[in-house]
Amino acid sequence: MKSRLAVLGVAALVAFAGCSGIGSSGTTSPQPTPDTTDVTDTTTPSQTDTTTQEAEPREFQSLSNASQAFAMEAIEDGEATALRTNLNDDLAPGMNWSTLQYQGTVYNVSWEFVGAVAQYKLANGSRVNASEVENTSTVVAYSNLSERAQRLFTDAQTGNESAWYGSETFPDRFQNYRFVEYQGDYYRILVYTGEFEQYRLSATPA
Repeated sequence: MKSRLAVLGVAALVAFAGCSGIGSSGTTSPQPTPDTTDVTDTTTPSQTDTTTQEAEPREFQSLSNASQAFAMEAIEDGEATALRTNLNDDLAPGMNWSTLQYQGTVYNVSWEFVGAVAQYKLANGSRVNASEVENTSTVVAYSNLSERAQRLFTDAQTGNESAWYGSETFPDRFQNYRFVEYQGDYYRILVYTGEFEQYRLSATPA
């Protein structure tokens, strides 16, 4: 009887020691520090986007109107390219489907990162004194601007920034001059430049 009680006592101590370790305040592994790096438009995405194919293809009519127009371009031409900021979430890189059905035909669709492209927009330029205009060669008269450039300038003066334009469509006058002469006053030209991700959507019959 004595030896049996001794064995039970040892077992109880072992069990107690094991339980006490669960709530002990021993050393823990350091937790990872959140990434606080600022995100900018110039971050480079991965070169490929993996998609998970569903058993049933996505119906063309289930897409938004803008996505339908973009998908139609890819179906007719085999591919279509757009800036990531111009794509709706129902048809964009990273989507979890890879087949699209249109008028009874199923298409395999996939995304490819093309690269970062420069975009430009005109900001609200402040009026300046004539004394700040040291060289008249840096001034363009409002009457010499194209209709698009005049519209962008007018919008900027009312406090609105223009839309983003590619280098081939942004008015050259705003790249080559620093001031606009308008109704006897001078306005400083402020051009914002940004880089945006561009993707290509391919569509081929399955």
